[in-house]
Amino acid sequence: MTPGTTSPKAKPQPSSGSSGSKSAKTRSKPKYTLTYFDTIGHAQATRYMFALAGVDFDDRRVSEAEWRRIQRTVPLEQLPVLEVEGMGALHQSVCIDRFVAKQLGFYGKTDVEAAQIDQIHTTIAEAGRLVMPFVQNMFATSPSDVQPVAVGLDTEEGVEKLRTHLPRYLNFLNSQVVANETVNGQDAEGVYFVGTSLSLADIYWACAWEIATELDTENTLLEDYPKLFNLAKRVSKLPAIQEYKRQHAEDHP
Repeated sequence: MTPGTTSPKAKPQPSSGSSGSKSAKTRSKPKYTLTYFDTIGHAQATRYMFALAGVDFDDRRVSEAEWRRIQRTVPLEQLPVLEVEGMGALHQSVCIDRFVAKQLGFYGKTDVEAAQIDQIHTTIAEAGRLVMPFVQNMFATSPSDVQPVAVGLDTEEGVEKLRTHLPRYLNFLNSQVVANETVNGQDAEGVYFVGTSLSLADIYWACAWEIATELDTENTLLEDYPKLFNLAKRVSKLPAIQEYKRQHAEDHP
């Protein structure tokens, strides 16, 4: 869907995550409504960006039963969907991630940095397609939902299967961290994928790591990539993200 000409003007500067967003009970009317399932996945990076920037949004979670009722009314019949006051709705998670990153200041400081962020974002998404069948099987509620993969990551064979496919992605991602560290060094909090500040690339990687951790609880897939592991863990542990998770758990026990 092509957005209209009106776009949100508020562009608060993102923090390093030192403070969380306000309680949902004290927030003003949301400007953004993000609709997705009540799980991590394709909307999590967008949720984290809102939380890190302290921006109000309606975090709408739909159940499987509700989704079956409304699916045919949603363009493309898929989630997530981001509705923006005065603009309309956006579809496709990559589009939503990049739009929100631009709005909230998580998209680099130059066009070159934005392109580098796109490159990493796309690489992680592509690697994620290898892992997604395992994730879907983990949450399958019926035999018909099981994806056609031979083994799961809860087995040694499953981990080995991914090891044969993931290294080219992980090697590339690791090279980007190393290259950025060589050029820009580290700040007090560590190194980033791009430039000298937190970006969509780092946030999206942290989300991918969180999903992988659900399957690979010992983090064996990243044992040869300490810089990638440390980056993901550091972002995931930012106070604003932790507060967002705590608030969601409190509101949805």
